[in-house]
Amino acid sequence: MAIEQCALTSTFRLQLDRRQQKQLPLTLGYACLAGLSSALSPLKNREREVRRRALRDVPGHERAGPGAPPLVREREERTASRPARAAHFGMALTALICTSAIAQERPSPQRPGISFQSVETQALQADESRNPGMLWVEHGGKLWNEPAGTSAKSCASCHGAAETSMKGVAARYPTVDSKPNLADHNAVDVILLEDKINLCRGRQLADELPDENQPLLSLTAFVSYQSRGMLRSLARSPYYPVEAEAAFERGRKLFHTRQGQLNLSCAQCHDDLVGKKLRGDTISQGQTHAWPAYRLEWQTMGSLQRRLRACSLGVRAEVLDYGHPDYLALEYYLAWRGEGLPMESPGVRR
Repeated sequence: MAIEQCALTSTFRLQLDRRQQKQLPLTLGYACLAGLSSALSPLKNREREVRRRALRDVPGHERAGPGAPPLVREREERTASRPARAAHFGMALTALICTSAIAQERPSPQRPGISFQSVETQALQADESRNPGMLWVEHGGKLWNEPAGTSAKSCASCHGAAETSMKGVAARYPTVDSKPNLADHNAVDVILLEDKINLCRGRQLADELPDENQPLLSLTAFVSYQSRGMLRSLARSPYYPVEAEAAFERGRKLFHTRQGQLNLSCAQCHDDLVGKKLRGDTISQGQTHAWPAYRLEWQTMGSLQRRLRACSLGVRAEVLDYGHPDYLALEYYLAWRGEGLPMESPGVRR
């Protein structure tokens, strides 16, 4: 038992070292820029002063103005422009390093979640006549046309046929937007597809559907089904870029933060151990384009929030409430990691 624990600890240390190696270019980039700037600054100032003194002996040279000899003026202008060029180069290099480092956080190559399932599960998801999630899709189709709330309006009353109006909608969620039906009318947060459905119900003057409620799962599955096969491409909010960046960074930080009694992060499984076995499951990249999904273990349809809560429980971390800002930010970041993958909902998972 002690040997197994020692081996497990060594494995995690190795994975941590690999994570540090991935971040090494970014760290070195910042260190090089800062170090070169501080180290070369005195030398540049000294060289500039020596040149100024040498140029004083040149006839007609006091300043590099219109009266100075052309060769002298050109030489001093070129010398004076060097710090600016170096600064521009430093900023461009920093931006390039940062962009490259963030881009590397997307799995390469990206693999859909179903590719990590057994052949039987893959066949079950692909066959709509056998896919159990289609029962929720059919129920959602009925709810789409049923009047709700005191307005006696259905979803179709505003949006018409979902096959047309909802095509591609789920591929753009989650997004960052305001929540006008909350007590705080200025609240800006990550909006899931489930949240958007409840916002519409507010306009219908209907009651909000609670989390993991069967009608809410059905409507979400029905709307998501209209985007099946379309590539995920998140909608960038032009109104709340600061809030969107903050949500992204929060989700990114959570993905790489160790948590729970097992002291594991999302990245250790879904980046470093992809393809390995865990209790009979094959560890996937943690892509989210198939949710809501029917999970065989649950014997029912479930949201991605429920799956995240199960992961928290699995690493013996605090299980947060549905709609917690941490889970919302994590969903937003995970959706970014899966941009370009085809939507699969309703998915089937073990």
